[in-house]
Amino acid sequence: HPPQEHQREFIRASDEVILCSGGFRSGKTWAGAKRAIRHALAYPGSRGFVGGVYWSSHIRGTLIPMIMQLEDPRYFEIVPRLGEHYIEIHSNNGISTIWFYPMGKEGDQSKFIHTEFDWAWIDEAVQCNEQVCKLFYPSRLSGKNGPRRIWYTTHSGGAGHWLKLWADEMGWRHIKMSTHQNQLLPE
Repeated sequence: HPPQEHQREFIRASDEVILCSGGFRSGKTWAGAKRAIRHALAYPGSRGFVGGVYWSSHIRGTLIPMIMQLEDPRYFEIVPRLGEHYIEIHSNNGISTIWFYPMGKEGDQSKFIHTEFDWAWIDEAVQCNEQVCKLFYPSRLSGKNGPRRIWYTTHSGGAGHWLKLWADEMGWRHIKMSTHQNQLLPE
């Protein structure tokens, strides 16, 4: 299905850093995944990072399948290489990769700390480890193959949560979604 009205602003935004928060089933994860696949297709050769809380339940169980189902496969080919935790996206213009890493606990950064990426998406960011998130951005984003971008999707987490305080301090754009905006949910 195409993006819903409340998701379009987030998917199309060109800010370097965006925080998108919203209620359960508001469509923020779907919009984050749509943004990831579109970014990978728009910038062939780019190296993307997708972070989540846990590997098995969150990344392998939700994020990877969602990304693989979002665009029409007639126009490109997604080659999953899950043993190495990445997906290759083959389009007429070249090959991009999306790498997947857990960020739920201290020490998870050791898996990616020596690697640079062009763009990143961190889902359920308020549940991710603060130290791991802050070590990632901005130091791991190079933007060598396309514009340097990072977006965080997350539930509300409260006004005093470290992620919201960090976003306010840094002046990041904050897009809010609410569950009642999701037209795909039953009434």
